[in-house]
Amino acid sequence: MKSVCRSTQRGSIVGAYDDASSRIAGFLNPMADSRKRFEILRARYAKSLASKHAALAEAWRAFADAADEVRACKLQDLAHRLAGSAPAYGYATLGTRAGIVDSEIADWRDANPNARESPGDLARRLSAPTQALIESLARLAAEA
Repeated sequence: MKSVCRSTQRGSIVGAYDDASSRIAGFLNPMADSRKRFEILRARYAKSLASKHAALAEAWRAFADAADEVRACKLQDLAHRLAGSAPAYGYATLGTRAGIVDSEIADWRDANPNARESPGDLARRLSAPTQALIESLARLAAEA
């Protein structure tokens, strides 16, 4: 008769536990394992904040120095991804600040190109919220 149980080799669901007490604890409290995995993911995300900061700061410098639609799109893409991911890892304020930059650029891009403000005017208007976002990201990256 073929076994319907999962393998107990290392790397399998059952084999991932090193001892019987861990198996029992995981069986009785499956959320404990989920919390541990989430903390690992959160720590990994925290470590990525420095590279996110560098990319966003560079995109902002490029847009502020020579504002055009391509550079606005790059800045928006980075802000959009940050707005979506940051709150999931416990960085709600960071997500809100990124969302402001994302939505301002999205609204600008959705407007009639003949009626919207110039890219330079958009850059000047986004200066304060983008700087606040970059500073928050720098502070959080330093804490990670």
